Amino acid sequence: MAIYDKIGRAVNSTDSISTQHPEYQDRVNDWRQMRDTWAGQRAVKARTIQYLPATAGMIQDGMSAGGKGLQAYNAYLVRALFHSFVSDAVDTAMGMLWNKPPTFEIPSEMEYLKSKATTGGENILQLLRSINRQQLITGRLGLLTDISSDAAYGQPLPYIATYYTERIINWDAGFEGDSTYERTKLVVLDESGPRRTGDFGWETVEQYRVLRLDPQSGQYTYGVFSDVSDNRANFDPTAMRPVVVRGEPFRHIPWVFVNANSTLSCTVDPPLLGLSDLSLAIYRLEADYRQALYMQTQDTLFTKGFNQNNEIPIRIGAGGHIHAPTKDGDAKWIGVTSEGLPELRTARENDLKLANSKAGELMDASSRARESGTALEMRIGSKTATLNEIAITGGEGLQRALRDVATFMGVKNIESIIVKPNFEFASREFAAMDFKNLVEAKMLGAPFSWEALHKWSVERGGPGKDLSFEQMMKQIEEEGVLDDVLAPKITPKEQAELDLHQQEIDQPAPTGSE
Repeated sequence: MAIYDKIGRAVNSTDSISTQHPEYQDRVNDWRQMRDTWAGQRAVKARTIQYLPATAGMIQDGMSAGGKGLQAYNAYLVRALFHSFVSDAVDTAMGMLWNKPPTFEIPSEMEYLKSKATTGGENILQLLRSINRQQLITGRLGLLTDISSDAAYGQPLPYIATYYTERIINWDAGFEGDSTYERTKLVVLDESGPRRTGDFGWETVEQYRVLRLDPQSGQYTYGVFSDVSDNRANFDPTAMRPVVVRGEPFRHIPWVFVNANSTLSCTVDPPLLGLSDLSLAIYRLEADYRQALYMQTQDTLFTKGFNQNNEIPIRIGAGGHIHAPTKDGDAKWIGVTSEGLPELRTARENDLKLANSKAGELMDASSRARESGTALEMRIGSKTATLNEIAITGGEGLQRALRDVATFMGVKNIESIIVKPNFEFASREFAAMDFKNLVEAKMLGAPFSWEALHKWSVERGGPGKDLSFEQMMKQIEEEGVLDDVLAPKITPKEQAELDLHQQEIDQPAPTGSE
């Protein structure tokens, strides 16, 4: 029976180790596009006609090697400009996510993870940064907990391996009973890539890692299958190795899916996919606009009726010459009209504005100068629902992986292992306007103390940030200005009016008529 994706395309339904999950086939082009648009102009241009189709004239002139159409397309491609909106948006979001570092609560047995948590040498802080970055780029990755023998520590220790979403080609997971998490039954990872042969040579090796719960025993087993021996990677059930931890079989796959907004196995759209699509639309518009500008400077000389060697080839553009052998002599310059340029320019400018907005241009310098810190935090908060989801999900995914590490190590009370991501995406800077408003609120009876106001100022780097509340109050008292600071300011005229009003209040009322 054929299997189809959500838009009706037939998907791979073979039963080989390289079989791809239907959702993988549905999403893989989006993931590749996100990876390319994040990598930038070189990666995008390397895809040539996939992202920048040739014009009808180029195709007609021939796109084969040496064809005039291909030569024209290469010039068209070189002139095109791809803007780095996606990478800029990722950098902006990472800056906001890591405005403050996260905190980790782990037992002493796992302290080594603070210096090295992956085989690549990343510590858990760097690992969480990598997780957040992949959540922003493709919206998905996987974390595998395994054990490695590291001579630096003198004993086998668990580590966490990260797999990009393009490497996770097949899986089977779902909820069973009243379980809190999905039960993962199968994960197939594509580890193919270049391997060094001999002293200096390289070759591409096809390799897959299979993580599976044994259908009979329910025990976690794994196997690595490559094409080194028979030029083809084939699955062999007898080559699967069971995982035993402290003498007991391990009965769940220590694997965590991390999406942009969940730790479920189902795939989701990358959070910046819309910006990626818009960036490519602008790229194509830029190519047409710059092509039109180029053609505007390429007028061709046209002559007729003069003595002319007809064997001279016809050329167009700067330095080009077309001759018509007629009786009447004439000479003029011909070229492309500029009637469409204003429309191209307007469309380009509008798309650039939209892309800047999508890329996270939250404010300009002028608005920052007039805006209070509290208002800024509120406005950024209204735009960062996705960042909240990414922070929560990334922290949850790493927390689950750390608890798998603890299980491998036999650490008790794994529920005490906590990852607390940062949720303060806006820098909390001291703003005089906010301080003034708080002081006025305090004077009008707002229920908070001067000590609380001092704490608020210290958190934002304001006055007294290096002093305790007691030290601050002592300095104010020594300066002899505390009463003046707290006393209301009134003019002599206002004071006279208040005294007169008080006299009227104090004067006894008449007891009766005379």
